[in-house]
Amino acid sequence: MTNEFEKSLGLLPKVATEFFAYFSRFEFALKQAGFLEDASGTKKAKPNWEDFATDFSQEVETFFEDIMSTGHAEELIDKPPKVQMGDLSWKPWGNDPEKKLANSKELFCAVRRVRNNLFHGGKSSSLGSDPERDIALLKACLFILKEALKKCGEQTSGKLKIVCAEFNAPPNPPPSGLETS
Repeated sequence: MTNEFEKSLGLLPKVATEFFAYFSRFEFALKQAGFLEDASGTKKAKPNWEDFATDFSQEVETFFEDIMSTGHAEELIDKPPKVQMGDLSWKPWGNDPEKKLANSKELFCAVRRVRNNLFHGGKSSSLGSDPERDIALLKACLFILKEALKKCGEQTSGKLKIVCAEFNAPPNPPPSGLETS
C-alpha cells in the first residue's frame, strides 16, 4: 500500500535531486582530496568545508565577486538561509536578519546550510517554508558548486585540483541486480 509520503516522492523538484547528487559527490571529492575534519583514522570521515573554503578563497580570490556579478545567487547572498533550532524555530544568519553573505567562506557555509535544511526535513509548508524561495536557493547552490568545480579544475596542482579530479572520476558501478530507475 502506498502512503502519502511515497506519493509525494514524485513531486520532489528535479533541482533538489540534482543538488543532492552534486553535493554528495562534492563531499566525496573533498574527503578524497584530504579535506577531512580528522585525518587520524580514529574518528568518522567528515569533509572539512571550512578548510576547503579557506584554501579555495586563497587560490580563487575573486570567486565571491564573480558569483555575485552573475546574479545567479542573489537570493542566497542577500537573504541567507536560516538555521533550525531545537525548538523548531528559525535563527537568522549570524543572529542578524539583515546580514548578507560577504565572502566565499560564508557562501560555502550557506550551501551547506541549504543542504542541511533540506536534508533534515526543515522544509515544509507546515513549518512556513516558501517553495519558490527553496527552489531559488537550490538553483543558486547548484550553480555555486558547479562554478567551484570549474575553478578547482583550473588549478595546476594541489588539493583543489584533486577535488575536481575526484568529483569527475567515474563512480563505482551499481551491484548487479540493483535497479537504477
